[in-house]
Amino acid sequence: MNIFEMGLGTGLNAYLAYVFSKENNVNINYHSIEKFPLSEAELHLLEMKSTLPHAEHADFYQLLHSCLWEKAIQQDGFLFSKSKIDFLELDISQNFDVIFYDAFGYHAQPELWQKKPLDICFQLLNPGGVWVSYCAKGIVRRTLEEVGFQVTRLEGPPGKREMLRAIKPI
Repeated sequence: MNIFEMGLGTGLNAYLAYVFSKENNVNINYHSIEKFPLSEAELHLLEMKSTLPHAEHADFYQLLHSCLWEKAIQQDGFLFSKSKIDFLELDISQNFDVIFYDAFGYHAQPELWQKKPLDICFQLLNPGGVWVSYCAKGIVRRTLEEVGFQVTRLEGPPGKREMLRAIKPI
């Protein structure tokens, strides 16, 4: 399975994907980009490692942040790489099965929620691929539909009322 993440942030999505790969014996190729990585001090202040589910994999969480940028690491069938780059400058030829679109909110980075970046996502996905985001704004949903996705609103995680799932038609 090939997963692309727009916005590494705290690394929680990558960590949970790793846990999923271990629990389900699924090989995952995971590539994340982040234009503004959190500093080591910021990560320490968040104390994420002590609150992670599946504590037996907490060391992998630390590895996500300590590994070098632009250099892949592999552990137990999970290939992880991260790039420090702007999404709109992305030059990638690989296609993905899943995109975690974890940009800052619409209000903070409106340029990442317009038609051009969402069309880039559409092009990056394999047919039948899934795009997911915690953003559920109506304008984002309509733009996803405009670029060709089939969009569904889902119940959000704790703290979020809704989220969006968009599927690229086969």
